[in-house]
Amino acid sequence: MDWKEYLLSCHGWQDSDGNRVCFFPENLAGERSAEGIWLFLDEGLRCGGRSICVSSMEEVAQALLGCGKKELWEAVRTQWEREEKNVF
Repeated sequence: MDWKEYLLSCHGWQDSDGNRVCFFPENLAGERSAEGIWLFLDEGLRCGGRSICVSSMEEVAQALLGCGKKELWEAVRTQWEREEKNVF
């Protein structure tokens, strides 16, 4: 399973502050990207949220770490690494 399929198959992640991240094949306007998938970050009532098209796990890391969501990135990264090890 590649990184896109994996992230799209998950229900998302939540950190201890209530921030959530999930991934979808299209944005809120229904647009798809040939290269990537859409990351949606919900920060609750604190400051709304963010959506960005990502084309690699490195871009997922940059998007989450760039706005201080280290705990979310660690959860995504750890689970993805476990998934990669289970592929035969």
